Amino acid sequence: MPARRALLLSAALLPAAARAQAAWPARGLRIILPTPPGGAFDTTARLLQEPLARLLGQPVVVENRAGGAGVPAMQAVLQSGDGHTVGLVGSSHAANAALVPNLPFDPVEGIRPVALLARWPNVIACHPSQPWRNLAELAAAARARPGSISWASAGIGLSQHLAGELFRIRAGIELPHVPYRGAGPALSDAMAGHVPLVVSAIASAAPPVRAGRLRALAVTGPVRSAALPEVPTVAEQGFPGFDVGEWIGIAGPRDMPAAHAEALGRALAAAIAEPDVQRRLVESGIETLAQDGAAFGAFLRAQVEVLGGIIRTAGIRAE
Repeated sequence: MPARRALLLSAALLPAAARAQAAWPARGLRIILPTPPGGAFDTTARLLQEPLARLLGQPVVVENRAGGAGVPAMQAVLQSGDGHTVGLVGSSHAANAALVPNLPFDPVEGIRPVALLARWPNVIACHPSQPWRNLAELAAAARARPGSISWASAGIGLSQHLAGELFRIRAGIELPHVPYRGAGPALSDAMAGHVPLVVSAIASAAPPVRAGRLRALAVTGPVRSAALPEVPTVAEQGFPGFDVGEWIGIAGPRDMPAAHAEALGRALAAAIAEPDVQRRLVESGIETLAQDGAAFGAFLRAQVEVLGGIIRTAGIRAE
């Protein structure tokens, strides 16, 4: 059924894709990523590269520019000044408003939102040797021995870190955070039992959970994930409204012509609806959205407020 829906959606979007090709100027597109090769951001961009080039009728180049919490990548987009360079942005872009002192651009007003493409939850998981089967048992153990249960994330200020901090705050417990440099090392130490708890993106956490090397306690999105349908959400376990996950949007410079942004948005919606793209993303636990620039702008403003609130309440500071 998901494949059939994707096929029907793709067919419905063909006229919009044709309009996008007609409206897009006769120049190639450069997409700058704030992450290194590999991972959900890079995978999504590479999956979209070929269909997007076909729909626009122009070459599409994907460039990885990792580091600096995504600030250098977005600066490169904003300084391009050509309207043909855009950036892939995620939760870190919104979090930077509260996390990065003297941020050199406004993450909302300083960009042109083009499209919100996808989102996915994080997973709160523990080593199988731990006795906890749900969040209530974890919270009870943390209250019994304050500060005794540490947890790992892929790094300070990332959505995994913010999800873990929000759970800690709302549960009213002490959980010392152990930041790693990337999801790989954090998951490796969790699977080895060196750290009892980890919060990780579902695409990274689902394989070890299925293999029995980790036990998933909750997913941090608003609904259960198709990648781990048996795992309840945080909200289901007594924390209503809990929703801290990762997402991918496309943003251009503030002065990017509106017609170009709209044309690119239509092409992106058609590209991400293609059946093979849909299938491969859904298998990784990624939900595709394809919301336009106006919807993405509203979502981004809300994320700045939500994530900024977590950062300020938890007293998180940039590395």
